[in-house]
Amino acid sequence: MTKHNAPAVVYPIKRSRSHWWFLLGLWFGGLLPMLLWHLNTMRLDWRIGFGCVAVLVSAWKLQTVWHNDITGHLVWDGSCWRWESIKASIVSDELKLSVVADLQRLLVVVLDEKAGNRFWLCAERSAFPERWLDFRRAVHSASRMANGQAEIDHVSS
Repeated sequence: MTKHNAPAVVYPIKRSRSHWWFLLGLWFGGLLPMLLWHLNTMRLDWRIGFGCVAVLVSAWKLQTVWHNDITGHLVWDGSCWRWESIKASIVSDELKLSVVADLQRLLVVVLDEKAGNRFWLCAERSAFPERWLDFRRAVHSASRMANGQAEIDHVSS
């Protein structure tokens, strides 16, 4: 391993509280205009009813997404990413990982399978603080290698 390569790392991915607060904020972002609209018009018609149904359906979807959130381990072996699921014995090889947001204590990443499936994951530092920096190094070095921007060590004589 040279000084530019990331170490092999296994990092747990579980339900993210940040993801929950983000989804809840989006839901309130839909509820608040509905309430303000109703308070402003003080009428009950089909549009208010449709909006209420939309808010209730989105609350149900939020709950479903939260309870079906995938958990497992992201594995970097030095050359490729793998996903190992905890719920089912699913192991996906050679995934393409892309960073969507790096907020220092939270990484939002997208995993693309060769079959075309795409998974959005939130990795939090609190899941495994001892390996967080190793995980971040692996994520960023893998994306540099995928983009062909890996640095080459030159030996001077």
